[in-house]
Amino acid sequence: MDISDKILDQLTALYGTSRTALSILGYGLCGIAYTFVQEGNIKVLKCTVLPSGDADTVECFRERLAFVNFLGEREVPVARINSSLQGNLVEFIDEDQLIYISYCMEFIEGKDYYALKQSDMDDFIVQWGKSLGQLHRWSKAYTSWKEVTVSPITGAPIFGWLKEWATFYRMAEDEDIRECWKDLKQQFISLPLNGQTYGFIHNDPSKLNVLYARNKGIFIDFDVANYHWYMVDIANALYSILFPDHKNYEGAAMNKEQAQATVSRFLMAYDRENGIDAYWIKQLNLFLSYRRILLFTAMSPSLYSNPDNFHSIRNRIIGQTPIVDL
Repeated sequence: MDISDKILDQLTALYGTSRTALSILGYGLCGIAYTFVQEGNIKVLKCTVLPSGDADTVECFRERLAFVNFLGEREVPVARINSSLQGNLVEFIDEDQLIYISYCMEFIEGKDYYALKQSDMDDFIVQWGKSLGQLHRWSKAYTSWKEVTVSPITGAPIFGWLKEWATFYRMAEDEDIRECWKDLKQQFISLPLNGQTYGFIHNDPSKLNVLYARNKGIFIDFDVANYHWYMVDIANALYSILFPDHKNYEGAAMNKEQAQATVSRFLMAYDRENGIDAYWIKQLNLFLSYRRILLFTAMSPSLYSNPDNFHSIRNRIIGQTPIVDL
């Protein structure tokens, strides 16, 4: 989605820079990330464009970014957020039935999964697991372990697993897939929910959102951070490891031996930072299944061009085929 010069002029002024100082870093589903140099430091300006009808959008971003800086202050490896000239973590412009949301963060000079040498891969997996364990350990010390911020419009929580579930359940048009969503909901209801198992999480710590830098795995892009079970983050990370080709959804998976070694390496590093009970390891395929159906629901239109792949994944979801035999 393009952002007009007029809007960019207004947004950049809030951070003491200008539209002409921006270079495009990359495009996302709902916006654009730019880089610019300020006082000798490279910074990232991320601009997200959404329909302006959701009154909770800005508050969600505000709480997510406050969480990022909470983590950064405790030396968790994350890309820190820089305030605007007004001292705000997030700025927004509401115009023409669209809301333009912007925030500024430090630029991480690092390598993503696909730029790594094979010789670095094992340590990257370890650092990735270690960083996620640190994130969850400190999440337990956050102001609340469950969703407390409510919408001024509806009075309902603006975060939480039920809100996420409802969003994707409504998005699913296939009745069989909707039945699978209902089944997942019942399984989730039965899970322990307390301050040791549930809290504010990244919610998409996949290989596209962690950089290998400073001998650490550094997390970026908390745009969908949410209150959920910690296992959601673990499963999301492992799902993206088990299926290395992110452009081919559930394409060629790692072979069993490689998958076992990689998952073990990741979980051992995680466990050293934030102990994980055997009960939750047994729930791994449940949370991997949740990741699979969520991505399928979100990405279905883009899968139509490959009917064989579309129906193969759909059948695995409906048949509740385990993601991988570990």
